[in-house]
Amino acid sequence: MLEFAIPLALALQVSTPSDLPPAPAPERSDVDLSELKKIYVKDSSAALRVEVSHPLQQVCVRKPVLGSRVKVRTVCQDQASWKAYQLARDADADEWGNGRRGIDVK
Repeated sequence: MLEFAIPLALALQVSTPSDLPPAPAPERSDVDLSELKKIYVKDSSAALRVEVSHPLQQVCVRKPVLGSRVKVRTVCQDQASWKAYQLARDADADEWGNGRRGIDVK
């Protein structure tokens, strides 16, 4: 019964619009995106600081899979997506930090 209820609940979940700014439109240029090499960094904060030659160049982070000593999951995004990810993480941390304060009533 539980195996049926969880996917059903996830399917019925209403998604809310994101507070993130829209991603910039891809620029038309003479650079072929398949020629750009992926840049691998240690973590998502390092992905923000890396210098890229093209705005759509992929920056990749390898994250270990929980419960495995060998498997890793590779996440590749352009730098604008990494900035949006970091902005969402900061907003989430701020929400958790200010959640207990409640409303000030004087």
